[in-house]
Amino acid sequence: MNYLRWLLLPLFAVLPLLALGAQPSAEEVIAKARSYVGKERDLDGIRSLHYRGRLEVRDAAGALVDSASGTIEMFLQRPGQQKIVSVVGPLRDTMGLDEFTGWQRVEQLAQPAQGRTTILPLAQLRRTQASAFENLSFFRGIEKRGGRIELRGETTVDGRAALAVAFIHPGNIVYLRSFDKETGRLLLTEGEGGEQMREEGEVVVAGIRFPRRLTSTRRNAEGHAYSVTLFFDEVRVNEVFPADTFAVPMVVSR
Repeated sequence: MNYLRWLLLPLFAVLPLLALGAQPSAEEVIAKARSYVGKERDLDGIRSLHYRGRLEVRDAAGALVDSASGTIEMFLQRPGQQKIVSVVGPLRDTMGLDEFTGWQRVEQLAQPAQGRTTILPLAQLRRTQASAFENLSFFRGIEKRGGRIELRGETTVDGRAALAVAFIHPGNIVYLRSFDKETGRLLLTEGEGGEQMREEGEVVVAGIRFPRRLTSTRRNAEGHAYSVTLFFDEVRVNEVFPADTFAVPMVVSR
């Protein structure tokens, strides 16, 4: 009996671990997420991205807010350049990042020379840099810019079992992403102030899966909920953009 008891003890010690299952590391979750999006050679080969599409703003009841909806175009280029141009009604709003300099220009379409350009303050610059990196990195390499990843455990998103990973950038800018436990597909991204972003549909370009739509739910200054959906009508990869695409614009008034 004593021999049998000592023989079974190691088995009893292991059984709880078998029942719980070995939870993957954050690196393993990211590797699975990347494999869902595309092959490693294709992801690592991305040098630039170019999106064209539309943006729609809807209120809490789901009604379209025409006065806030329009078109959008996004340019991204490694190592850290980004420009987002939105046109809503008579206004064009451009947010630019040239690695270490962030800027915004707002202008009337009818009188662009009379627009105003401002340099982003440090906090907004850091958010823009984090956004550009996230858009180009496909979940990997945050450590190179002084950030880190943390596995936040299991969760459920829209009825699907998921694993949450926090991407923590300098300045304590955090993107909490939940990936489908089975497939690795990104189900939800949570940002600052309770913002939630969901990807829908897909378009495959150069062997990589890109979302057709990106919907972000937010609250305005009064606490009212609203949503912003980006519809990507066109996605191009590895175009070469000249340096002045992202530089602070020099506008000469007439």
